[in-house]
Amino acid sequence: MKTLPVEFRHRVIALTAEGLTSSEIAEILDVSAQWVRSIKKLHASGQPLDPKSRANKRRSLAQREGERIRAQIKAKPSTTLEDLKRELKLKTSVSNLWNALQELKLSLKKRRSMPPSKAGPMSSPTAPSGKSSRRGSIPAASFSSTKPSATPR
Repeated sequence: MKTLPVEFRHRVIALTAEGLTSSEIAEILDVSAQWVRSIKKLHASGQPLDPKSRANKRRSLAQREGERIRAQIKAKPSTTLEDLKRELKLKTSVSNLWNALQELKLSLKKRRSMPPSKAGPMSSPTAPSGKSSRRGSIPAASFSSTKPSATPR
């Protein structure tokens, strides 16, 4: 539904002051009678007649709590998402907290206690290679459980 300009809304109030009913005003302005009644109700309650912005005014968790999250992770880098949520007393889901960490480009990965093993030979250089010494014992692209095919005619 499109938002009508504020001048339209003021026109509703002016026509009401002239003594027209909501149905008559709706017919003149080509709007619904319910919309006219809602504008009259707004005016009677003293609220502004300006249309509300449709823009999302909510800020993300990272924008609202980013500094607190950063400080907590810096102080306790080995914390988990559940611990972080509990310690900061956040009223949000763990997945929303995870998304905030992604937006802040933060990680909760713990450091390894030992260096990673290096890739290298698993046996001594003098040991046999582990390859089959019999060449062609199994034909290429076949399985040992299959029978050899009949000779072509």
